[in-house]
Amino acid sequence: MHDPTADTVVANAASDDTEPASAANARVRPARPRGEGADYETLHVVDPEHYVLVREIARGGMGRIHVARDRRLGREVAVKEVLGDAATARRRFEREARITARLQHPSIVSVHEAGTWPSGEPFYAMKLVPGRSLEEAIGDARTWSERIALVPAVIAIADAMAYAHGHRVIHRDLKPRNVLVGEYGETVVIDWGLAKDLAADPATSSFELVASLPGVSSETSSGPGETTIGDVIGTPAYMPPEQADGSTVDERADVYAIGAILYHVLAARPPFAGSTKTELLAAVRRGIREPLAEAAPEVPSELAAIVERAMARDAAARYGTARELAEDLRRFQTGQLVGAHTYSPRQLLRRWLRRHRTALIAGAAALVAAAAIGVVAVTRIVEANHRVEEQRAVAVTNQQKSEELMHFMLTDLAKQLKRAGRLDLIDSIARRASTYYDQRGAESDDDLRLGAAARADLGQVFGKRGDLVAASVELEKARAIFATLAARTGDPVTEVAAANASVDLAGMELARGDLPLATMRAQDALAMAERAYATDRTKPGVAHAVLSAHGELGDILETRGDLDGAIAEYQRTLELAAEEAKAGEGHAAQDAIDAHGDLARMARHAKHDLPAALRESREVLRIASEQAVLHAENPSWRADVASAHGDIGHILIDQKDYAGAEAELVAATAISDRLVVEDPSNTDWASSRSNLYEKVGMIRFARKDYPGAAAAYRTSHDIDAALAARHPESGDLQRDESLMANKLGDVQLAMNDIDGAVATYRAALATREKLVARDPSNAIWRRDLFYSHVKVAGAFESDPKRQRLALDELHAALAIAEDNAARNPSNVNSAADVIGTHEEIGNLLVDSHDLAGARTEYAAALTLSHQLAARPGGSEGKDYEVALTGKLAKLGGAPR
Repeated sequence: MHDPTADTVVANAASDDTEPASAANARVRPARPRGEGADYETLHVVDPEHYVLVREIARGGMGRIHVARDRRLGREVAVKEVLGDAATARRRFEREARITARLQHPSIVSVHEAGTWPSGEPFYAMKLVPGRSLEEAIGDARTWSERIALVPAVIAIADAMAYAHGHRVIHRDLKPRNVLVGEYGETVVIDWGLAKDLAADPATSSFELVASLPGVSSETSSGPGETTIGDVIGTPAYMPPEQADGSTVDERADVYAIGAILYHVLAARPPFAGSTKTELLAAVRRGIREPLAEAAPEVPSELAAIVERAMARDAAARYGTARELAEDLRRFQTGQLVGAHTYSPRQLLRRWLRRHRTALIAGAAALVAAAAIGVVAVTRIVEANHRVEEQRAVAVTNQQKSEELMHFMLTDLAKQLKRAGRLDLIDSIARRASTYYDQRGAESDDDLRLGAAARADLGQVFGKRGDLVAASVELEKARAIFATLAARTGDPVTEVAAANASVDLAGMELARGDLPLATMRAQDALAMAERAYATDRTKPGVAHAVLSAHGELGDILETRGDLDGAIAEYQRTLELAAEEAKAGEGHAAQDAIDAHGDLARMARHAKHDLPAALRESREVLRIASEQAVLHAENPSWRADVASAHGDIGHILIDQKDYAGAEAELVAATAISDRLVVEDPSNTDWASSRSNLYEKVGMIRFARKDYPGAAAAYRTSHDIDAALAARHPESGDLQRDESLMANKLGDVQLAMNDIDGAVATYRAALATREKLVARDPSNAIWRRDLFYSHVKVAGAFESDPKRQRLALDELHAALAIAEDNAARNPSNVNSAADVIGTHEEIGNLLVDSHDLAGARTEYAAALTLSHQLAARPGGSEGKDYEVALTGKLAKLGGAPR
């Protein structure tokens, strides 16, 4: 499903491109092209009162780092200062600050400010990443599973270096101590003091003799494995032989270092050791080390092959780029063939069987089950009524065996197929089971449970495919049976099954757009789940049922526009996910992902707190990446990883960090494209893929690459259109298509195709009118319709001859916005929509020389902005107050 405020984002992006001149932006000068350097040759003096140095947290041969408080913005930062006063050290330090500031990537530490103190010492302030170094994380990892869980951090390092290499910058001192693993899953490469800009100096020697700082010895300052001044630069334990020899190095030196870091992660020790730096350098130059397969026999052969190729003594034998290394690591992570490893025919066959094991088992079970159900269970039961008495015992025995097999299919096999993302394989089996129970009737509670389980599974199959009507029919049958059994037996597990069916029903009704029925289903589910929770909360699945009901209620409240209510529900799901984790519940990881994802969305849209949204999304990525490594056979974890990368990318777009966003989206689309190939019938995966291409289009649009934006938007729109045509009953899919139509209209408008933009916008508007008519209580759909009128008005405003048509559209938008605000008085977004529309109508009236009418609109907007500014979270109202007061002053004040 596309972002609920996607139209808002595009509108803002478009307004950024056409922002009117002002005293502030008139001073902005065009940025230099990449590679031309900074506009100022020297760093400016900064008032030391701006920073309060709290405590020192790191010190090396070249500098020290303090935690500091930035008094201007009220935040904690890290401040790095140079040690000593040698001119060479200062120049190197300033170069480090400038190079680091240029590299804007989520896994490279970001620089906030660089300058000098009044005394002349240079410093720079950067993002403070709470957490620990990768070196500490490796030291804390006591088991193999804990070490393998650190592989995603190494992939993040490779991604960061691929980005840096794309800017022709190499690090030359990669090591676990120079990588931070944050509290929220961030992996950040720091300490770029030895970085080299290859574009500025392609001949890059690793033997740089510089003046040693006073009191610093190359053998004793930081130990044999650390970087020092006045020596071969870098850290010997992780540097390639050519760097140890002082020869020219390029990007492949960093590739080697990443391989050495991975060796350390997997073997729990560095690849080389020595009592002094001289001994260590000698070992590196000779390339004598214990192969990883011997140092850590538990390491899979493919992963060991990746390390060996990355650490090849000959640079030409290594991966050519850090991106190639990252891609091979991802192939290992997702269970694909690794380029660094040579497979025997036996290994290839074994891997093929393992990768297709679920499908093979499912297919075989399906054939056996179909025969058992169709021939044994049905035919023999029917024939038994006509057989002689002595054959009855045989029929009963066969029936029992058949139903045991059916029980396996509808429980254990179904669970495996869900994890594999292949519920479609159980479709025909569940249909036969449902028909069987309809014909046979129920003789016991166990019969009823099995029949209900068959229908619940079939409902999920239909739901995954987007057939919401058929899904609701089957789920309602399951819910009714489970509820009847629970009422009769008082069994909490059966009540949980009824609650889960009601949650799924609520989700189907929400997708269809029936909010009242969805609300009733979710409330019923919560009541049943809480009864089971009160009876015995230790039963497996009980906490998950309560959590699922709260999550579904949160989705419904969010759709209604009650954002505070939605946040409260999502907070409860996070608490229950933590409870599940403590109890070792199997749902814990997925439930935590869903809860953090919901809270990230609320932080971004309801609270406009992008840092909080980023923290929550990075936590999703951390959990999903860890599960993807531990359960490589389960593609649903990879889907979560792709989704998290996409969400992080969208937040970075909001922050205008387009380079960082692009890196996230590249990672996400690579995973998503593979998933859709693996299962083209999965509607969720196809929709997620569309969402990623939409975000790529947003970046290109922001960069004014309109043909590129149109191509990305068209790919997304085509996916959505195909899904919407396949499932016309799904309101969400119809809405997604309308969102992408609007984005295509934005591109047309940016390219001055006004008539084309109007036609495209009106097509989206027509779809949204149908959706609102289907469910007038859906706040998201009503706000979409509001934006459609705003879009059409914006296109008409581009043509001076069609200003009256623009006013008509804005008045239609205003009516919807006022209705939304009346329905949800606490929703600040609805209030802001009313204010902004009044202001825009006033702007058009000024252009039309109707100054009296403009004053009336501005005055109405100003009154509402006072009310909004007085609300909690209504800071936007203060911005409106300033702008509207100025506009009224220019027109001679408010109307009397």
